Amino acid sequence: MNPSGKDLVTAESFREEVLTEIARLETSLQYIMKPRIGYALGYVVVIVLLVIAITIIFLRPNVLLMWLIVAFFLYMFNYIVFFLPTSRHMGQKKAKKDPNAPKKSVKGPLRYLFKKKRRFAFEAGTTMFLVGMVPLALSFFIIFGIGLIFTVYYSYFQEIFPQSGALWVVIQILVIMVYFILILLVTPQSQGFSRIARSFNKRIKAARSRSRSAFVVILAITGIILAVISIIGIGAILVPGTTFGKLVDFFQANGDENLALLLIALVLVFIIMRHFQAVGSRRMAANLVRNKIIELKSDSLEPLDGIILRARASPDPVFDVADFEKVKENYYNNAIYQLFESNFFGYSPVYLVVPRMDYVLDEKVMVYVGNPQK
Repeated sequence: MNPSGKDLVTAESFREEVLTEIARLETSLQYIMKPRIGYALGYVVVIVLLVIAITIIFLRPNVLLMWLIVAFFLYMFNYIVFFLPTSRHMGQKKAKKDPNAPKKSVKGPLRYLFKKKRRFAFEAGTTMFLVGMVPLALSFFIIFGIGLIFTVYYSYFQEIFPQSGALWVVIQILVIMVYFILILLVTPQSQGFSRIARSFNKRIKAARSRSRSAFVVILAITGIILAVISIIGIGAILVPGTTFGKLVDFFQANGDENLALLLIALVLVFIIMRHFQAVGSRRMAANLVRNKIIELKSDSLEPLDGIILRARASPDPVFDVADFEKVKENYYNNAIYQLFESNFFGYSPVYLVVPRMDYVLDEKVMVYVGNPQK
């Protein structure tokens, strides 16, 4: 046997793993796209609530303060909803563990992950956080958009609220909106964060090879872009706490301190947020699964079939290790992420992208994950 190759049994066995993953994703896509009870009714309810909310804010300006307080509160603590009662991922029950199965130690794989795969650990954490924000974009565009319009109207046209405080609220809302636009452009659900980073890296290397002046220019442009993104990101994450505090103080000093109305506003804004979050999440999850299926077929299954066919046609049924390793790298970088469904007793499902723990805890798999791609 050729020492530079491997036998066909190995390739054919791995092909079955790829086919199993594709079949699992196709089943997941069917589940995601299955008509859900309450979607049409949800749109009707939310539209009615939006009309009621806009009418009340127009008739009672102080309700705008409640709306803004609730909007910033939910923006800062929206992750709390993931701790509420949920089903298992993809709406399926958790498989029972075999009591006789040997227990796997997680210390070794986790040590390997944070020691040798820090790049993947950072990417996974960033991906999970940003993907959780993607479905919220439409929700907060609507919620903060209403707050922005009425803040400008009541502060600069009706002069009911002080313009100095209103300006800070307007700036913060605009920063949050730009932040969500950046998240949508990065498309973290398709590992766009890493893809953009690799794109910048390629541009810098290409400029360096051309001339020193081109290298300096592209480096300066990259630095400016990263600085702007960092400032917007930090502002969108940290500053809302200050804005929230200022709104509460102003509300206590000038608003109608009616706790019941504030709680009603909280429920109303939460329902609006959750509905559009679920709608956006479903669309994101479906597109993500479709893209993963396409990539698995084009980057893993087709090259693997080619390797197997060439090996079968040769006198010695072996294949080149380098080609096979590239296929495995493509596969595991795709399959390392999976969807997790969070819902309220089966209703209003929201999908998160999380690392697949059986792969994360397998050092043989992690060898292929998180490597810099040229």
